[in-house]
Amino acid sequence: YAINLTTGTLTTLLLYITAGTIANNIYNQPELAKLIQILSITTIAQALYTTSTAILIGYERMQHHSLINITYSILKSTIAPILVFLGYQLIGAALGQSLPLLLAGLTASAFVINNLRRYQTNGSLSYIGPIVKYSKPILASSILGGLFLQSLNFTLSLNVPLAEMGNYTAAVNFNVLISFILTPISTAMFPLLSKLDPKNKIFQTVYTNIIKYEALAAYPLAAAVIALSDKMIGILYGSSYPTAILYVK
Repeated sequence: YAINLTTGTLTTLLLYITAGTIANNIYNQPELAKLIQILSITTIAQALYTTSTAILIGYERMQHHSLINITYSILKSTIAPILVFLGYQLIGAALGQSLPLLLAGLTASAFVINNLRRYQTNGSLSYIGPIVKYSKPILASSILGGLFLQSLNFTLSLNVPLAEMGNYTAAVNFNVLISFILTPISTAMFPLLSKLDPKNKIFQTVYTNIIKYEALAAYPLAAAVIALSDKMIGILYGSSYPTAILYVK
């Protein structure tokens, strides 16, 4: 928790301080400096949110985890539209992206602190070794995936027109429909799998059933999104995002 919080804080400070340089020298758009400073908050906010919710799952505080997700969804779906409607335009959209995540992260951290008080610890750091050893595959995939995604977004922002970036973002948003199915199942099954012996037949049976039922739910939903993408984009975004249909398919 401390490592993620420290890393997120340092990254936020670095982005905030160098926002002017990034906007002027890399993007050649000085007006982006203020937006970069506002969005730099998402780095520390994401660290708080991700780490805290992971700890809550580990302690099997699923009611707290669900409450945090619901709170974040409500805040994100209301703050940005309200600020944009009030005339804050891009600043309002940036604040609508950062503030909900920060508030949800702080709330999740409060739940974590409250849960940790119930457990006695001797201050030993001997647990760090097993945690690092266990998390190597997840850590490696997260780092590589994060680097690839950020490199892709950075390259797109420099070489692709803003209109196409908007179409691409609109298409990517449809991934949420699939995550509605996969994320709750994965979140609920993680504490169960962590209690079972991987060599046990029960573990293998449970794991196989999870994959099977996730696939049974995800593949038809993905096919439906592809088939109905033109109608859904027309309803949600109108005629301003013509190439988003191609990106979804």
